[in-house]
Amino acid sequence: MRRMTSILLAALLLLGLAGCKESGKGPLPAQSVPTEQAPTQEEIAGAYETAAEAYDWFSLTTMPLDTGDSKKVGEAVYNRVNLPGITSLAELKAYLNTLFVPELTESLLSSTPDHYRDFNGVLYARSADRGENIYFQGKYVKAEQRNDTHWDVTITFYGNFTDNSVPDAPQVTIGYSKTVLDYEKTDTGWRFATFCPSDNLDDNADTMYTFTYDFDTFDHTDFDKYGDFELCCYFLNTDGAFSEMSDALAYRFVKNPERVMRSLVLVEESPWERKDSLISGIGYDAVGFSAYGDRTEFEKLLKNHAAPQSDAEASVWELISAAYQEGSANAEEDTVTPEQEFTLGPLSEDPGNDKLQLGPQEGTFPWGFELAGTPVAQEGGEGYGQIYEVTCGDYLTLRYIETDDGQQILYSMTTTAAQPTALWTHRGVYCGYSEADLKEHYPDELIYLDADHVNPTYGSLGAAYDGAWVYEPGGEAGCRHILFFMKDGAAVAIEVADLIDGRILS
Repeated sequence: MRRMTSILLAALLLLGLAGCKESGKGPLPAQSVPTEQAPTQEEIAGAYETAAEAYDWFSLTTMPLDTGDSKKVGEAVYNRVNLPGITSLAELKAYLNTLFVPELTESLLSSTPDHYRDFNGVLYARSADRGENIYFQGKYVKAEQRNDTHWDVTITFYGNFTDNSVPDAPQVTIGYSKTVLDYEKTDTGWRFATFCPSDNLDDNADTMYTFTYDFDTFDHTDFDKYGDFELCCYFLNTDGAFSEMSDALAYRFVKNPERVMRSLVLVEESPWERKDSLISGIGYDAVGFSAYGDRTEFEKLLKNHAAPQSDAEASVWELISAAYQEGSANAEEDTVTPEQEFTLGPLSEDPGNDKLQLGPQEGTFPWGFELAGTPVAQEGGEGYGQIYEVTCGDYLTLRYIETDDGQQILYSMTTTAAQPTALWTHRGVYCGYSEADLKEHYPDELIYLDADHVNPTYGSLGAAYDGAWVYEPGGEAGCRHILFFMKDGAAVAIEVADLIDGRILS
């Protein structure tokens, strides 16, 4: 029921400002509720939508006019009101009294005494459209009963405006303000005792923020000092260049879900286009939590969270949970096993089978790849099987063992090929890579050995080198390693090999 209520509220609000704009249509039927019964959420939404249009005739726009029928008083031009059902000031006043308490109706009529007037008993008006608040983007209506004779109708006005007047430094003003209306039980039915224009956004509210998206501002911003909603507003308008702190919201959520949820509900009820992406991002970011404890706590939170208190809160939980499940599934699918790290490719156009990996192979050389070269038997291999070496053109040398039962096991790959025929490791490193680029792909995982302490594991290299960076994770990877041979700060050769019964860094 709550979900249906929210849908109806949204639909009514979308239609509200357009209710009688077209010439020839009468005013929307008054939605006031008889005194003897309490209003429902749906009835209050309908009453607000109708009253907002009528109130805007005085604060934002003008009733529909027939520009072909005009009267002039001094320099002021009046046109006949073209709205069947309201043809005189008396009828306008009577209609307003079906929506507002008499005091509010009188205030509206007296606040703009030159806006509407009768000529020979016919209603005319001066056009006085002021234009909508440029910061205003939409609103959300929520009604709560205060007592038997009053409801508080809270209007959340949302703003979002981008000023692109400064090149490369757009300034975004975004946030919300709230106005609470009094819906009162009177002798003639339920009426609004207070009201406001349809775009009553307070640009100066404490919950309105202005961000400048340029690198100088970004570099000097302390995001830890941002409130939860302020941080949400910042990320709603970021692109890749200004979103490096995007997981901060996910960490806040797992540490204090109830507090952050209040801000996320405000976002979910907003008209902002990227709101679902922002909320889903919490789930996706949680998949990448580096600390195991944080991710465990997040999963516990998803599993044990209390029943949602509103449709918006339920939607927030649904978006976060679905994103976390999808992200976790993708992460599991993309998980690299220790064995998969030790590959070279691409060797085919098939992305599902384009890398050659150490270990047992399917069939016999070239194992389904288009590799030219003739395997040459080598000495050694006692207890393992027959050793073979094959040179594939001038870019790849392979060594493998063939066991007595015909199984071929690849244990060494060496390449000196640079672009455009380069072969890449699993992480995308190939010959020609600089030392700095290499470390970006293998951060804190490499150890350097100079030429006096490292050499090719099997056979000669065919390239001069100063030393090599060693990637040898150990653990489940066993005795496998990758050597990046360096000359003058760049990789000149790559060896991917398995020592089988030892390690380089032992």
